[in-house]
Amino acid sequence: MNENEKSFIRPGSETHAKLLKRVKAQIAESYSKMSQFYGRWNMRELQYQAYVSVQDWEKRYNEVCKDASLVNVKKQDANIIVPYSFATIRTIVTYLATVFLGRKPIFTVGTNNSALVENAKSMEMLLQYNAEHNQLVKELTQWLYNGEIYGLGILKTGFVTETAPRTTWVLDPMSGRPLRARTASVIYQGNTVENIDPFLFFPDPRVPLLKVAKEGEFVYWRNFVGKFSLQRAGDTYAYLDEVKDCPAEDLSGGSLRNLRARGDSLSGKTAGFAAIDGGSSWVQLDEGTVELIPDEIGFSLPSGYDSKKPHKFLVSVANSSQIIRFELFGADHQQHPVVVNEPYAIGNGFGNCGISDYLSPFQETISWFLNSHIFNVKGVVNNSFLYDPSMVEEKDLKSDKAGKLIRLKPKAFGVDPSTYFRQLDIRDVTAGHVGDIQSLMRIGNDISAVTDNVRGLQDSGGRKTATEIRATVEAASSRLAHHAQFISGASLCNLGLQWSLNLQQYLSEDFQIDVLGSQGAQKPITVTAAGIAGDFYFPIHDGSLPLDKIALFDIWQQALQFIAGNQILAGQYDLGRVFEFVAKLGGAENIDQFKLQPQSPEQISAGVQNGNLIPIGGPNGVDLSQGF
Repeated sequence: MNENEKSFIRPGSETHAKLLKRVKAQIAESYSKMSQFYGRWNMRELQYQAYVSVQDWEKRYNEVCKDASLVNVKKQDANIIVPYSFATIRTIVTYLATVFLGRKPIFTVGTNNSALVENAKSMEMLLQYNAEHNQLVKELTQWLYNGEIYGLGILKTGFVTETAPRTTWVLDPMSGRPLRARTASVIYQGNTVENIDPFLFFPDPRVPLLKVAKEGEFVYWRNFVGKFSLQRAGDTYAYLDEVKDCPAEDLSGGSLRNLRARGDSLSGKTAGFAAIDGGSSWVQLDEGTVELIPDEIGFSLPSGYDSKKPHKFLVSVANSSQIIRFELFGADHQQHPVVVNEPYAIGNGFGNCGISDYLSPFQETISWFLNSHIFNVKGVVNNSFLYDPSMVEEKDLKSDKAGKLIRLKPKAFGVDPSTYFRQLDIRDVTAGHVGDIQSLMRIGNDISAVTDNVRGLQDSGGRKTATEIRATVEAASSRLAHHAQFISGASLCNLGLQWSLNLQQYLSEDFQIDVLGSQGAQKPITVTAAGIAGDFYFPIHDGSLPLDKIALFDIWQQALQFIAGNQILAGQYDLGRVFEFVAKLGGAENIDQFKLQPQSPEQISAGVQNGNLIPIGGPNGVDLSQGF
C-alpha cells in the first residue's frame, strides 16, 4: 500500500468508518443469502460421511462401560449407513481429475496469430510450472469435490513474489576459497491458487454464482489466521495494533464435514482461535475485491484513472473492526480473483444443487432397506416359543448356552411335548430387500452416470480384451465427458485465463526459468516475460479420458515396426529416436545408458595403436587416422 491508501484507512478517520460500514453491509447481505444453503449442506456432509447419529450405537456402546444393566447392548445393534454418496462422488471426481490432470501440460494454450505460436508454447510451459509449484492437483481435486457435494466450488487466485533466505557458495576475494553465504533470493514468482470454503464465501447475491467473477459488484471470503502471519507479510497490512479481539460468536459457517472424525471443520475452532501460552492471537480476516467509485468515497486515484467510474479495490478487514489493507486492484483480467464451479447450474438462479442432493433419498432408502432386513433376520434367528409355564422350567428356556437342556415339571411327565411346547413359525418378510437395494442403486447410477464400468467393476460375461473394456468404459462415460466439458468451459478455462494474464502483467523481466526435461534435453529453453506476451485462448477440454500408456505403447510399437519395414518412411524419420521414445513409453527410462557414443578420428586412431580397435579389413586394413 502507498501512503495515500494507508491514510485513507487510518483508524478513527471518517473515510475508514464509511468504507468499513459499506464492506460490513455487503458481507451481511451476502451472508443472509448464503446461510440459506448451510442446512442443506450440513445434511449432505453427514450423508457423505455415512454419519450415524448420536442416538445410535456410538452413544449406546459407550454406555455399556458405565452401566452393568446394558451389557446386552452390542455394536451389532447399530444402524448401517450405506456410503453410496461417498462411493459415487469419489468416482465422479476421480474421472474429472483424470481428465483435467492426466495430461501435460494441464492448460492448453492457443492463439489465432501465427506470430505468437512460440509465445503460446512458452505460456504453456510457464503455466505448467505454476501448476506444479502450487500443487494444483490438491487444490483442483478439493475444488471438484466441493462442486459435487455442495454444488459450489471456489478457487481464489493471486500473484506473488516469494523471497526466502538461501545458502550459497561465494569466493572469498582475499583467500580465493569458497565460503558459505546466506542471502535473500527470489524462490518463486508466479500465480497462486487456494480453495475457499463454501461456508466462508460471500459473493454478490444479485448475480448468478457462475458469473460473479465477471459481473458481481463484490466478492468476499473469510479466513482465520494468526497475527504473526500478518506481521510477516511486511507492508501488505497496516494498523495491526488497532485490531480488536476476535468476535466471540461462531462465524466459521457451521460446517459438519469432520464430525464423524470427531475433528473440527475449521482448524482452531474449538479453541476459539485464542492465543496459546503467549503465542499470537487469531484474527478473523475478511478479504475481497469490491467495485467503488473513488469520488463517492473521497479517494484520489493516480493520474490516468477516471475517478468518476467504478474501479476494483482489494480490501481486508480484521475482526470486523479495522481495515488493514486497501489498495487498487488493477488486474488485466478485470475480474474478481475467484474461479467458481457450479457443475449442475440451472438457468441464472443464485444457488444450485450438487449431485449429493439428488443421491440423498437413494442413500437413505438403501440404508433403510438393509437395516430393516438385518433387524428382521435377527428376529428370525432369535427363536420364539409358545409354551405352558406350568409344564416347563422357564429358566432353562432363557439360557443362551449352546446345547442347553430343558427340564420338565412333574406335571408334564407322560404328556406329549407338542401339546405344551411349540416353536413359532416366523417368515422373513424382508427377503426381497436386498434385491430392492440393487434396483435403487441402478436408478442412482443412472442419475449420476456412474456405472459399474466407470467404477472399475467389470461386467460379467466372460473374459474381455483390453479394447473391448476400453470401448465399454468410453461408452459408459460419455455423460461424464460432457460433465467435464461443462466444467472446463464454464470454470477451468477461466483459471487459465486469469493465470496467463497475471503472468503477462506481473512477471519481472529479470525472472526467468530454464525448462529442462524432455523438451529441453538438447538445448535449454529460457522463458522470459517478453516471450509470453499476446492474447491467447484456452480450448475447452473435450472431457475424454487420456489414452493409457499401454494403449499408446501398442500404437507406437506398431508405428515403429511400420517405419522400420518401409524404406521411404525410414528415410524421413529418425528410427533411433522413435525407438527411444517407444522404449521409454514402455517403462525403459534408462535406455540412454546403453546407447553407443560416437568416437572422434583421434580416439579411433589411439584405440588402433593401443590394440583396442581393429580397422575394417583386419590389422593391415585402412588407416582410419588418415581420414578413410
